[in-house]
Amino acid sequence: MGAVTKTVVGIFMMFMFLWGLFMSLAAAGVHSVYSLICLAVGWGPLALTIWLIRRGNVAGLRRFEAAMAAAGMRAGEGFAHYEDQSGVALDKEGKRILLMVRDVSKVYGYGDLRSWEIRAGGRAVVMVGGGMAAGVAAGAASMGAAQRAAAQTGLYLSVRDVQYPLWRVAMLNGGMRARWMEIMRQEVNEGGVEQ
Repeated sequence: MGAVTKTVVGIFMMFMFLWGLFMSLAAAGVHSVYSLICLAVGWGPLALTIWLIRRGNVAGLRRFEAAMAAAGMRAGEGFAHYEDQSGVALDKEGKRILLMVRDVSKVYGYGDLRSWEIRAGGRAVVMVGGGMAAGVAAGAASMGAAQRAAAQTGLYLSVRDVQYPLWRVAMLNGGMRARWMEIMRQEVNEGGVEQ
């Protein structure tokens, strides 16, 4: 999902959350059947949005596993990471690396790697006064800034490839980014990961 799409989905989810909260409060003192209808109308779109996002992530993971299988790599062997429609997998025996972003995947030899680095986006929070409307606008702006920062966070790999010289594998977890830096150092620079 692109940064703009994530921002739109985030704003939509925030709106649906507020709508669900409003409908829940409106149904609080009313007949139970009406209350259930209000809850379904209020929270249903949010649940549907979350389900669609999860479904897209599962489909992307399946594409990554298929790309690994096509490259002769098996899931569960070696090192692999998939997140936010991007992935990286190392073939320790063949000294190869699989990179995938959305529907594009390529396999490179370790010798094709020019460099790799971790980039972590900054955290931006917007604060404004002025009531609920300003609060919602500030929340949307903060969410947009956080999503833009997240869209820039990950493991960046520069490879010897004219068509795709730079790859970004999403890694929001700082511990995971540090782990992959160490895996890359040991596997590519030092000839193998010591487990």
